[in-house]
Amino acid sequence: MELVVCSRSVNQTKETGQYFSAILEKGSTVFLSGELGAGKTAFVSGVMKGFGFSGEINSPSFTILNLYKVSRNLTVVHADFYRLNSYDEIADTGIEEFLYDLKFITLIEWPDKLKDFLKKDYVDISFGYEIEDFNSRQIRISSFSRFWGRKLNLFENILRKKCII
Repeated sequence: MELVVCSRSVNQTKETGQYFSAILEKGSTVFLSGELGAGKTAFVSGVMKGFGFSGEINSPSFTILNLYKVSRNLTVVHADFYRLNSYDEIADTGIEEFLYDLKFITLIEWPDKLKDFLKKDYVDISFGYEIEDFNSRQIRISSFSRFWGRKLNLFENILRKKCII
């Protein structure tokens, strides 16, 4: 399934992420792709707001992994593999410890080097600039699994109720 959302501002991108949090559950893996500045971290900020997290969300470009404790039973891992050049470097971060543990939700920016090695379902979200309006983004959410297909149908219904799409 594929769902496309047009965001006309950073705040709309965050709002879309906030609504997206409603379909996430422990063990979820989300891949975030797009050019630098396309809205990946803004989306994550919205997801975290949807979980009730009020702390600051920073891009993990230099730290590679940021962990956000949402509740006693849930931690969100926000990873950024932009600076890593191979799967071996990614594996050295310890990401697999989080990917396969149902206590975590993992949100991964620049996941391309990991996709071929991951042995679980994930949802892929890509962010692109709109040619007519540099401030607008096209957020393309897709997955080929039935599990995520059902989740994306739920998300589409949420966006329709909020008049986002």
